[in-house]
Amino acid sequence: MAHYRGASDFFQRLPAQRAPLSIRRDLYRRIDTEQRRRLRWLPFPGLPSGLPLPSANAVGFIVTAVLLAVMTPQLAGVWRALAGMQPNSEAQQATAPTEVPFATPMVTVEPEAAPPGPAAPTATAIPVVPATQAAPPASPSPAGPPSPAATRAGPVPPTQRVTSTAPAGAAATAPAGPAASATAPKPTVTSPAYALRTIIGTVDAVDRKQKTLRLTTEASASVPARTWQVGWFEGTAGSHANGRKLSFEEVGIADHVEVTGFEAPQAGTLMASSVRVLVSAVPQASPGITRPARVLVLLDGADNLRAPQFGFTGDWIKRLGDTGYAVTALEPVRLTGTTNLQEFSLIVVGYPATLSDAALQAVRNSKVPLLVADPRLVQPLGLGLNVDPMQPTRSIAGKKVEVVGQASPVTSGFAGEVDLARDTLYRTAIVANGTVLAWINDGGRRQAVWSLTGNAMYLGVWWSNHGQNHNATYWTLFDRSVLYLVGRDPLSGAPVGTSAPAPSR
Repeated sequence: MAHYRGASDFFQRLPAQRAPLSIRRDLYRRIDTEQRRRLRWLPFPGLPSGLPLPSANAVGFIVTAVLLAVMTPQLAGVWRALAGMQPNSEAQQATAPTEVPFATPMVTVEPEAAPPGPAAPTATAIPVVPATQAAPPASPSPAGPPSPAATRAGPVPPTQRVTSTAPAGAAATAPAGPAASATAPKPTVTSPAYALRTIIGTVDAVDRKQKTLRLTTEASASVPARTWQVGWFEGTAGSHANGRKLSFEEVGIADHVEVTGFEAPQAGTLMASSVRVLVSAVPQASPGITRPARVLVLLDGADNLRAPQFGFTGDWIKRLGDTGYAVTALEPVRLTGTTNLQEFSLIVVGYPATLSDAALQAVRNSKVPLLVADPRLVQPLGLGLNVDPMQPTRSIAGKKVEVVGQASPVTSGFAGEVDLARDTLYRTAIVANGTVLAWINDGGRRQAVWSLTGNAMYLGVWWSNHGQNHNATYWTLFDRSVLYLVGRDPLSGAPVGTSAPAPSR
């Protein structure tokens, strides 16, 4: 039933498309050619060449009349022969195929080995007769009432196939009576296996129009990582970790979810019966407040940034938007000392971001949690010192960092060397003024590339290669960082106190 409903809902959402004009023109061209070919008559001997030829309809009527005149005696004889016969209506109803709708399943009758004698007819496929057109039940016999499979009402579900071991044509040729009913075989019902599964993974993509999710499960020692396509249907039950009802629109990228449903015959496809968000990448609003958390992103050229132009840290804007935050991308030059930033839950300073003294003063005075990627602003914002003051953006090539697993809940579960990119990263090291979350080896010395100072974080791993460079591990750590800065537990999504700690200077 779930498979039928899911398929119906899926096909109703498929967009209708018009046939290309080239197909229509080719079709009409063929029709015109065929009509011209049929009208190309050879003139009868003796007819003038300019005489108009008869139309195709007139020729058809003439041929039909001639055939009727020739075959009328034969048809009359057949009619008289049929009038003298009295056929068995029950046998005709049992053997004659009945037209059924398109969705009616087919019954395959497979003959078993017959005793020596005349060869049995070959197996044939006949449609199942719907309940409203079923044949009358056979007369009672000592063997007992007919089997429920033979007398149940309603058509056979589309996913089932009834395989009979009786010889083909037995229903029409076997004599009625006790012997026939006693030896009648029982049909066996087979159906494709629909495995009930429960998977836990991270949402990689959401299709709002088709109502589908793409999940990636984590790899283990025995099971590799796997991607699943999850369909959300009308009967799918959604819930948050606390039991509150969940709608499809509330599920977003980077959410950690648990899905229970039936695996379809197509590998990696799951028809969800229930979806539960274990950890949401988007902070849940307070009761009665539906507005998502607002994030201000300061980035040079933000006013003209368009997808897929997500160079450097521009892809942070896309990621924040995809995970459900209300993102405001702003040119730093538009920020003045009187700008009110209290309405934002987080301020993100990407790279490059050229902030004036007035803009820096406004950011510091707001006390709003801060995520900084531009190494030039490390000292002005009190996050540490530049390794090379003359070249504050000097980067070290590579794509791995050493993560301090127990330094913060943000890095929990990650320790040692971690791969964060598919290609080379810009990893700009600093001398941190706070807790180091990750470091790199720069000339034999450990230098911080990721650190936390109060409610301000420096993330010096920011080269995005137009939004296609960062891998899933990078985005997991990025999402955790954002949750932590806006006052949520990055592992459970629950609030942490009342707000993030005040920045230390």
